[in-house]
This record gives sequence, C-alpha cells and structure tokens, in this order.
Amino acid sequence: MKPMPTEVPNQQQMVRRIAFFEKHYNLHSDHFVDDDGRVPAQAIDGLIRRYLTVPLPIELLSEDVWCSFRELRGAGPLTVNFANNTHKTITATFGGDLSALDRGATRMGGLLEPGQGYDRRYRFHAFHEVPLILNYNAADDLFPAQACLLFHRSAQNLFDIRELFTLGTYLTGRLIAGGGHS
Repeated sequence: MKPMPTEVPNQQQMVRRIAFFEKHYNLHSDHFVDDDGRVPAQAIDGLIRRYLTVPLPIELLSEDVWCSFRELRGAGPLTVNFANNTHKTITATFGGDLSALDRGATRMGGLLEPGQGYDRRYRFHAFHEVPLILNYNAADDLFPAQACLLFHRSAQNLFDIRELFTLGTYLTGRLIAGGGHS
C-alpha cells in the first residue's frame, strides 16, 4: 500500500477558535462565526484570515516600540482619514466623559495602564499578539479632548496599511458602542 502524502496544515487549519478584540470566532467549514452564530463583516473576516496565514514575527512583542498611524509605512494618503475616523471621532464622542470612555474600554477588554501625561491609557488586543494603545486626555476648561491610537511597530509586518486602518476604525466603533454613545 502506498503511503499517503503528508500535508502540513497552515495556522488557519489548526485554529478552531480565535479572539478578535475580545469577541470570539469559531471556524465552521470554510467560514468564521461568532458565539451568536453571526458571520463577521467581510473586512473583519479578511483580518482574521490574514492574521492566521501570516507567520508571526519573532520580535513581535519583544520590544516596547509604539508608533502612530502616520508613522507606519504607506500611511501618507490615509493619515487624514484615519485621524478623522478615529481620533476626532473618539474625542467628539467622549469629550470630558471619562466614565463613558472607561465603560467602552472595559467592555472591549481594554487594560488601563499608567500613562504619564494622559488621563487614560488603555491597551487593547486586536489579536493576542497585536496590541493597540489608546492615549486619551479629556476635555477641560482650557484644552479640547485629545486621543491618539498607537500600534506596536511590528503590526506593519503582519498587516498592510489598509488593514491597520480597519483595526483602528473597528476599535473606535466598538469603543463608542460600548461606552453607551451612539
């Protein structure tokens, strides 16, 4: 009898359940569904598939190197749209309401970290090895609110700039929904 060829499974074939911003997806046949049986949006499905098929860089979290979206390779033409869809949206929504921001961040699994010079610094995980940081200063009598999303430098080795854009805007939308704002 002839031996069967051995096929090396890729990471996607091995994974049956994956967390994306604290929401869990299961692989059923050829598609992902969340715990409620809903299929993710096409962009999110694409991010999950991309994450599962790209080899993780060894240096992924070995260094604590953070950068803004505009500092990432290829961000140039998307920088203004990213700022409008994330930073400005977050500040317009939460302003000086830190309790609403805290609710939204907590519902997304955000971990409050010490952040010198910021009212809040939250760490989120798009995937286990793909963290994002939100630095936030609430509006007060003298200054408007300020928000800045930061990516770990190695994220650009996993995702292209449009996918990183999607990560930031998805985080923004879920943060706002979780904070009780519409």
